[in-house]
Amino acid sequence: MNTLNYVVFVVAQIALASFCYRRLLRYLRFFQQEEYDAKRYINWLFNSSAFDKKGTIAVITIAIFSYFIKSQFSLAVIQALLFTALFYFEPNPLKTGKIKLNLTERARRILYLALFCLLLLDLYLLNCSQVFKSCYFANLVILIQLVPLSLVIANFILKPVEHYTKNKFKNEAKAILKSVNPYVIGITGSYGKTSVKSALGEVLNNVLAPTFFPPKSFNTEMGITKSIRESLKSSYKYAVIEMGAYNTGSIKRLCNLTPPKAAIVTMVGMAHLERYGSVEQIYKAKSELPQALPDESILVCNGDNEGARRMTVEYPKKVTLLYGFDISKGHLDCIGSEVKLTKEGMEFSVNWKGNSYKAKTK
Repeated sequence: MNTLNYVVFVVAQIALASFCYRRLLRYLRFFQQEEYDAKRYINWLFNSSAFDKKGTIAVITIAIFSYFIKSQFSLAVIQALLFTALFYFEPNPLKTGKIKLNLTERARRILYLALFCLLLLDLYLLNCSQVFKSCYFANLVILIQLVPLSLVIANFILKPVEHYTKNKFKNEAKAILKSVNPYVIGITGSYGKTSVKSALGEVLNNVLAPTFFPPKSFNTEMGITKSIRESLKSSYKYAVIEMGAYNTGSIKRLCNLTPPKAAIVTMVGMAHLERYGSVEQIYKAKSELPQALPDESILVCNGDNEGARRMTVEYPKKVTLLYGFDISKGHLDCIGSEVKLTKEGMEFSVNWKGNSYKAKTK
């Protein structure tokens, strides 16, 4: 291979590496959403048939060209162009998507180690095969298909580091929370957690006292830990914590991190049914919040939802309240009625302790 061919071949490999990097970012977003749980992430890969198709088709295309074009220079140019185009058109999860990739320190460590492992594998496979021969293309397909799994490998290698770092940050967050000692209100449910957290946080902040509530849909152990370490100030009197459940035990761990003195359960529904296997398992996961409440605390549940109403019977507290719209399902302490939707927003009435209050939202 002469110098020019070698340079173009290196450029082609850089284009391939760039494409793999962008694909790693996309897979990392889903790995992060699964809380870096290898089993759940791999299940998602197989159930969603999310293994790479674009890169594989690009390699097959180059392989077909190799039967008609014998020039290594031309084939390297084709590879460089194809993978540069794929890189360019590949969506960037740092900027697009409903839930963007949060490139935390942990995410960066996993990303860079996974990329390093792929580069080492690429060098090994190149050493084992002749350039632009059948085995070369087969090795490229193997490399590309291993992109999503390289994140699992990197996470496994980093496990001791992450375990130490995670415990260190959690202990710092617990110490901060203990020193500030806000009145903690936990919120969980299959739907509506983020909206209720934001609404309650704004109301408490404007009506009673400074209130801490993590931004967006931060509802995981490390997401809440990060928010507490970075944003919980001594002036906060209340803390509204959204608690997401990814399996049984998730909310229990969050309650250990941020012990609640009151709780709201929005509903027990079918969200993530494939993860739990049954609605009963979802109920068990969500009910970890009322179980963690002290007996003298406050529990507020959606009376229109069978699962949430059931929690008030099985885990009653000193103050147990039900809200909703449908009184045919049983007693409601707070009733919403006269709902009107307009271009300006929503108007409704809140009926509480014999009085009716008009309200509106944008």
